[in-house]
Amino acid sequence: MAISPQPSTSTSDTTPGRLRVLIVGGGIGGLMLGLMLEQASIDYVILERSPEIRPLGSAISMNGTVLRVFEQLGLLEDLYKISKFSGRVHLVKEDTVTQGHVDLEHYRERYGYYSVVFGRPELLKLLISRIPPGKLILGKRILTTARTEFGVLARCSDNTAYEGDILVGADGAYSSVRQNMYKELKDKRMLPRSDSKPLKFDQNIVVGITDELDPEKYSALRQDFAEIHAIIGNKAPYTMWLIPIPGNRFAWSIGGRILDSEAGKEDVRSFSFAEWFPELATDVCDLVRDYVLPDLTNSYQEDGHYKNRKTDADMHHQYADMASISDSSIHSTLSTEDSSNASSRGTKELKSEPLHSASIHLPDNIPGLLPRRQTPTAKPGTVGELIDATPPDRVSKVMLESKLFKTWYHERTVLIGDACHKVLPFAG
Repeated sequence: MAISPQPSTSTSDTTPGRLRVLIVGGGIGGLMLGLMLEQASIDYVILERSPEIRPLGSAISMNGTVLRVFEQLGLLEDLYKISKFSGRVHLVKEDTVTQGHVDLEHYRERYGYYSVVFGRPELLKLLISRIPPGKLILGKRILTTARTEFGVLARCSDNTAYEGDILVGADGAYSSVRQNMYKELKDKRMLPRSDSKPLKFDQNIVVGITDELDPEKYSALRQDFAEIHAIIGNKAPYTMWLIPIPGNRFAWSIGGRILDSEAGKEDVRSFSFAEWFPELATDVCDLVRDYVLPDLTNSYQEDGHYKNRKTDADMHHQYADMASISDSSIHSTLSTEDSSNASSRGTKELKSEPLHSASIHLPDNIPGLLPRRQTPTAKPGTVGELIDATPPDRVSKVMLESKLFKTWYHERTVLIGDACHKVLPFAG
């Protein structure tokens, strides 16, 4: 079901003497900025080009860096209602052989908050519910932007125009605000050469969220602390992430590289591929259906590892009392198992490593897209179970770009989010 905020027929008039911010893009970045401006009593309007906001996506993880902002906005308690606390990340191969674990239990002690995981659709619903009527306007595709004598002007494809004092481009990897700003800079020979180059494009991802599942079959769904699994493909060049979220559901994503021949096609790089497309996801799902599910019935939390953790609502209010932390580096403990002696030695704890040291190397190729087709129901115990438990309109595929732009602002225009630093979403 699409999220449809109250429409507004208001156009561009500004109140004399009052600062007004034009935010282009109604994604997470644009909505969060709007809520910050709302709390600061600064006038704003969010212009979203889509006629409806589709609640697609998979899981999102957040730690103390961002949770502090949610607390300041009065959103933390509501965020906890749609979240699970992060427990451990388990790295396993396609044949279920364990490669290692990343433990996240130290986050609260070090940073004042447990990391949390939740579904992207639920976050969008929460943010939109806090945006006052008339502040989020749908169906506003920006064609051109310009500076005026007193501010900025954004012209839309429906012949409407909006004026403000500051223009914020929160409109994604193919940002129209960035393209207009860069055109002006290029004409003035002020744009760095690297910013004129196209986005790097060699990855794609398929995401989904299952219907409610039986927690007796998947007891990991009952736990307050989410045990996250990354299944690394042996034959197929994909890694699949499984994240328990509230409502007895799994959020999942399948990520990997595309073929060099596909990456070179201009139509693949086109603006339209910045969208979420449910109809393109089936064939990638078919390639991982036979991945063996890890032991999702095993309760890692029954081994005493979590016995001292507080999970009641009172602990949420203790975060503000945490002492300031001087160590700003994030570390995690990576555990590996020697399969030949695992039963006698258990898991060997290794030295503390930066979190990125546990990143997963993805193979360099991916089969091309095949014609859409029907597939047989997967046998029990495979990833296909969870794919089949996900409604088709909740499964979507996106082509992924990556690029860090050097130019993030000029005059009264500024870029945020994917519009200026497009990063891959794998493992956060």
